[in-house]
Amino acid sequence: MRLTIEIAMENLKNILKEKAPVRVAYEKNGRVYNGGPVGKPGTNMYSPYPGNLKNNGIYPGYRTPDKGTIVLSGVDGKVGYLPYTNAKGKHQGWIESGVQSFVNWLCSTYGGKRY
Repeated sequence: MRLTIEIAMENLKNILKEKAPVRVAYEKNGRVYNGGPVGKPGTNMYSPYPGNLKNNGIYPGYRTPDKGTIVLSGVDGKVGYLPYTNAKGKHQGWIESGVQSFVNWLCSTYGGKRY
């Protein structure tokens, strides 16, 4: 199979979504429950539900014939706590880990092939 920008972008998006942290809340008896919203509504630091970063924070950006982008919405402000989760959260370095997984996928799948 030939490597295209679309294939690479889709795989990178899926890897980053897989690695994105999801907030977990616990009751006093130890059971997991939906923690509900966190932060001030109307700001980019507001998380309406656990998994908001994974569902709304990573998406394909504008594609041109010669290049593509993956948008991490901490850059454009949709999910402003994205840089915080990467730098100081429970799963520090999840973006770097995702990029490394993507590079490993590229090398193992397409490494050494010439088109």
